[in-house]
Amino acid sequence: MYYVVDIDNCVSNDHHRNEYARLRKWDEYHDLCHLDNAENHGFITKLHKGGSIIWLTGRTANYRTKTEEWLIHRGLWQDGDELLMRRVGDHAPAAEMKIRQLKKHLSMNGVAHEQVLCCYDDSQKIVDAYILAGFKAERMFINDYNGQVTDGTQQKVDDSTDSVISHCSDPDYTPSGITSAVVTPIPEPRPDIYSARETIAEAAQVFESRVAAYGEKNYERTSRVLKALWPEGIPPHISSSPEFVLFFPIINKLFRFVISGLTHTDSRTDIAVYAAMLETEIKEHEHD
Repeated sequence: MYYVVDIDNCVSNDHHRNEYARLRKWDEYHDLCHLDNAENHGFITKLHKGGSIIWLTGRTANYRTKTEEWLIHRGLWQDGDELLMRRVGDHAPAAEMKIRQLKKHLSMNGVAHEQVLCCYDDSQKIVDAYILAGFKAERMFINDYNGQVTDGTQQKVDDSTDSVISHCSDPDYTPSGITSAVVTPIPEPRPDIYSARETIAEAAQVFESRVAAYGEKNYERTSRVLKALWPEGIPPHISSSPEFVLFFPIINKLFRFVISGLTHTDSRTDIAVYAAMLETEIKEHEHD
């Protein structure tokens, strides 16, 4: 089973940067996301007891690494969770983008709509869009930017209660009246139709996330490191050896580890794995 949860203003307290959102300065707004305090830990823990979370955010994909690391380091991420983000260059309204991303993700992974127990977002318009698309949904927020709360479904999540989760876990639950939905239903995506434009767009997302993780023109730094290690050039017997194939990724992982401020757990693990494989290869050759 799955829950869909927004990030900004749902678990990530964006109050200190919300002025940029009001001015629609999205780059400035997202650039500061790693400084947010995390809230609603207790509520997320309750959701994880009932299933995995599909984190569905309006942040663009070039902030993937920063977002993943924030969720992990704040204890909000659990194995089995997924992160869906806005494609770079996608300027569709947030409600339309989120419904499209969610439907495509479910379709491509063979997940039925009924397996999504509830969708949580701080925007009432997006909550209404989820409901129109056939999902159970509730408004969840830290700061009420939409004004005075008057509807029982529009409530700040309290970690000490089950008030929100109990609604969406109830199979007979019917959401309250739709107040602001203006979303045109989006047709189900067909996984067998995957255009060249989509392929290129996703490749651009991967590129942006890798640049964020490894740095701009990382290959140039790698080249300089190799030249420093082998000033006269890498001997052919080394460059073609299994040991060099295992050594080379360690350099790239070291760059990512440094860029993360020596905090990226996966980089440390990858370096250890490559080093262990390298040691095994060296020991095998010692017995040749």
